[in-house]
Amino acid sequence: MTKRRTVVSLVAALVVLSVFATAALTVGAQQEDGAQQAEPTGLVVDSIDAPAAVAPNGSITVTATISNPTDGELTEDVAYRLDGEEQDVVRHQEVTVAPGGTGTVEFTLEATNFGTGDYIHGVTTRNSSNLTYLDVTRDALVDFDAQESDGTQVVVESTFVPEGGYVTIHDESLLQGDALGSVVGVSEYLEPGYHQNVTIQLFDVEGAQFEETSLNGSQQLIAMPHRETNNDTTYGFVSSDGAQDGPYTVDGEAVTEASEVTVTSEGATGDGAATGGLAGDGDDADGNETTDEGTPALEPFADR
Repeated sequence: MTKRRTVVSLVAALVVLSVFATAALTVGAQQEDGAQQAEPTGLVVDSIDAPAAVAPNGSITVTATISNPTDGELTEDVAYRLDGEEQDVVRHQEVTVAPGGTGTVEFTLEATNFGTGDYIHGVTTRNSSNLTYLDVTRDALVDFDAQESDGTQVVVESTFVPEGGYVTIHDESLLQGDALGSVVGVSEYLEPGYHQNVTIQLFDVEGAQFEETSLNGSQQLIAMPHRETNNDTTYGFVSSDGAQDGPYTVDGEAVTEASEVTVTSEGATGDGAATGGLAGDGDDADGNETTDEGTPALEPFADR
């Protein structure tokens, strides 16, 4: 009798547990469905076009794409926010977006009296934010990612030339000290500031002579920002035997980044991606690995 009562009690307990488990799953499913069915209520920052670097006292221009996912027209406050190095700047604009539509908003800020260092900036709405890093620096920067190419051109993902200039592409003979003969490509003149997706034609450099018109197979190439020193907006480093338009340097060393370029028959050149930052996966000319810092993992800025 005791054994039967124990069995019955166990069966009853299992039934009760099953009921509670079913109820919990039902409530959980309802909560999940509710979360999935929740309608967005405000404007959303879809993307921003923001510089990753600026010189002290330079100009910062940020453009944001704003969407309205609701069924009604929305007019809301959209803010640009910059924070870091004893700076806390907020700029506001009122933006109206049609139902289901998108719009753009632009903010311009002068980096007056900004100290050099790392900042975070971006655009926010009442319930969304899009943020990225900003480096206030006097140093040139370059981000040259590994990519595929048809052998006739490459893409430098981003560069910062504080006084204007060019980005040159060198082959590996640079590592043996051939600063002039290693130049295999150069960009058009770049205005002072930050530039993204700079396409560079190879084997077309003033003052240089080439037997080839495209890369002879996959290889490592090196990107190097150069100054404009004689105000003619024409790259003259090679034709002047190094007397003009020399490289940007930091601590006496040229600013460089090296990456592998894979030559393909399809002719794909780079991925065209903008990372909001200048640090990308690759190597500098000395073979030191560089890494991508990624997007700041931050909570949206508080309302101001």
